[in-house]
Amino acid sequence: MDREAYNSKVGYLDESGDNGKYGTKYLVLTYICTNEGKRISKIIKKCKKELLKTSSGKNWLRKNKGEIKFAKFPDKEIRKKLIGDLSKLDIEISCIVIDKNKSKIFYEEKKHIIFSIVEDHARNEHKFRYRIILDNDFLKIKKTNYVFLRNYENNNLGEIDISSGIIFSEYKDIDEENYIRINEENSKLNYCLQATDLICGSIFREYEFKDKSCTDIIRQNNEIHTKLKKILK
Repeated sequence: MDREAYNSKVGYLDESGDNGKYGTKYLVLTYICTNEGKRISKIIKKCKKELLKTSSGKNWLRKNKGEIKFAKFPDKEIRKKLIGDLSKLDIEISCIVIDKNKSKIFYEEKKHIIFSIVEDHARNEHKFRYRIILDNDFLKIKKTNYVFLRNYENNNLGEIDISSGIIFSEYKDIDEENYIRINEENSKLNYCLQATDLICGSIFREYEFKDKSCTDIIRQNNEIHTKLKKILK
């Protein structure tokens, strides 16, 4: 892999909806890439200060142990302002919207979906990330995972071709330029994961509830690269 394709941006992955046969109609997986971690932290901290000015905001933050989340946000106007501020940053947004078709999403399928998101992003942006961060509950892994890129090609025109890939937990004797590291972190301690949750929740709400109030704000300042998938029975 050409090291010139790498920059300081990190990928973050989150989901909205559930994996079960019943419950939500859609499962949305959202992948963002950014090097704006410091500015994201500043925006999230500013939002927390605003929420702490009201009793409902204080109670909500206490219940979430200080974590900012899209779900049950206590003040819609503050949430819209927060999403608007985040969407103005240098953030690349990709998502897969899955119509579960009353089917359960299994662990193995979820792993393939992760690779699909990474691959689609690479094709769109002509570059890879060497690190992706997930919330602790996303795959429930206990150690670092890796996406190994097989038959990777990057020609002089910057076009990327990946014929296949696998996700695994341990690696030996593999060229480090041919894999992407995946770490799970506590979202309560990672403001970029909290920002990803807000963006993912906005997209989920558009499809599950036909409510574009938040995604319209994002699209005023940014693009959402969306891929639709329906589970076949």
